[in-house]
Amino acid sequence: KVFQKGQNGRCDFCPCNQLDKEPEKVIEWIEYSELTKRNYRNTACYIKWPGIDKAHLRYSVDITELYNAKEQAETANHVKSDFLARMSHEIRSPLNAVIGMINIANDENDMEEIKLYLGKADNAAKHVLGVINDILDMSKIEANKLELSDSEFDFPKMMTNIVDVTGIKAQEKHIQIVTDISKDIPPVVICDELRLAQVITNLMTNAIKFTPEKGSINLDALFIGEENGLCTIQISVSDTGIG
Repeated sequence: KVFQKGQNGRCDFCPCNQLDKEPEKVIEWIEYSELTKRNYRNTACYIKWPGIDKAHLRYSVDITELYNAKEQAETANHVKSDFLARMSHEIRSPLNAVIGMINIANDENDMEEIKLYLGKADNAAKHVLGVINDILDMSKIEANKLELSDSEFDFPKMMTNIVDVTGIKAQEKHIQIVTDISKDIPPVVICDELRLAQVITNLMTNAIKFTPEKGSINLDALFIGEENGLCTIQISVSDTGIG
């Protein structure tokens, strides 16, 4: 009664239509039943039966729990793979900056200039360390939950560090980076510095990638307003590339 729904004839979707063409075949498929709201693995085949030529045997196994567990595992694996693919992009830019700054420092004779470039390399290296710490925390990835971590930090300094990290690639293409940070923005703000820096760094990296040689990129931070201790800042990256 459940599966035939009162029909006596063969349904259009009946596997016997295919079994008639390949009698020795065993057909398997998975389907979701709207009637029972469960997932089933169905098997159909022809078998020998006393007194008649053949009989159509079909049985269904409820695999709802197994099916749901498989879907959850696949989703977790996809989230992890997607996260790691994105993180490879996050790591490359600051690592290039570290290598580039050290190379420049090696070519310098002035001790003050050497200290300046090593300081920039140190900032980029700390950024990489923060990203790697996130990658190693696989429990957050599997749960698809990366919580924001608020802390006080120097906003103008963070913006300068981003330019240092991405500036090496820009110099290679003779691209000029122009920054404009509103003086109304509080020098110290509270938010997730690492996450914010990752977003801006990605925008800058993409801008450098798609800006032709001798082009220019603008990194602007505009103060929108402050209310009840919450400061709204508009950060934008614009370039002379095709985008």
